[in-house]
Amino acid sequence: PSRGGIEALLSVEGAVEELRIGRTVDVTLTLSRKPGAVWLPPEAMYGSDRVFKVISDRLVRVEVSRIGDALGPDGQSGILVSSPDLTSGDHVVVSQLPNAVEGLRVATAEARGP
Repeated sequence: PSRGGIEALLSVEGAVEELRIGRTVDVTLTLSRKPGAVWLPPEAMYGSDRVFKVISDRLVRVEVSRIGDALGPDGQSGILVSSPDLTSGDHVVVSQLPNAVEGLRVATAEARGP
């Protein structure tokens, strides 16, 4: 509780000359995939536990559990969430709508066309 981070024991392979006791280093860990986890940009979150998906051109509120932070396919920061109400192929709102409420009529970018 008195430290700002998570401790781990790691083994180092390769050049260790740059590692010195007390020096801070950045570490990126790649963990195995968690079944049911969905990566979303931070802008998709409304509050700390909900997103909106689009069904029949209407917003539907979905309660999610935040698993943690992760890098996305292009290296951008994002959030891993899970919910039994999110399934493959769902359209999730990934930008902040100022008046987002359940039932709001919306058009997806692919529905609007170029």
